[in-house]
Amino acid sequence: HVGEGATGTGLDGVQRESWSSVKEVSKLAELLLEGSEGRSQGTHESQGVLIRADPGTGKTWSMQQLGHTIAGKQAHEHADGLMLMPLFVPIQQLAKHLGEEEPLLRWVDNNVEEGAQRDALHVAYRWRALIVLLDGVDEAAGKRDAVEDLVLQTLVPMGQRVVVSSRPEGVTLARYSEARFVVMN
Repeated sequence: HVGEGATGTGLDGVQRESWSSVKEVSKLAELLLEGSEGRSQGTHESQGVLIRADPGTGKTWSMQQLGHTIAGKQAHEHADGLMLMPLFVPIQQLAKHLGEEEPLLRWVDNNVEEGAQRDALHVAYRWRALIVLLDGVDEAAGKRDAVEDLVLQTLVPMGQRVVVSSRPEGVTLARYSEARFVVMN
């Protein structure tokens, strides 16, 4: 459920009230797939989500299920005519690319076989049509700040939809609150 401690406009950092009642992966998937009202005018509204839970509580499993649910729901066209693509990224693997230009695309290049799927992910990134599922920010060790910078200073401002998972002590909650993330505990 939406947790305590997040700030911003609306309820606990929520940009739209519909986000305040998220309790299930299927509902989160539906909200992530909603059209962005200003997209046709060039704005890319996206609601960031931070999932915080203790070790062994199923964060990785939930993130994988979210990706599968989103992919399954993409059988029909997105509300504004744009198909969104889920991308599940373990932070430990992404951390290797943090000093590189466009680290998320470098991760794709190193982890997705060359061909149509990789090309589609590159296009989705450029069109801001990814739903980036970043699993385990707390596992970035000494690169946590760089991961948070990527999320909060690159992906979110460019309009990518982002879901981040972490142990509670593994993130700087104030940074996500300032960025108006929904915080789910």
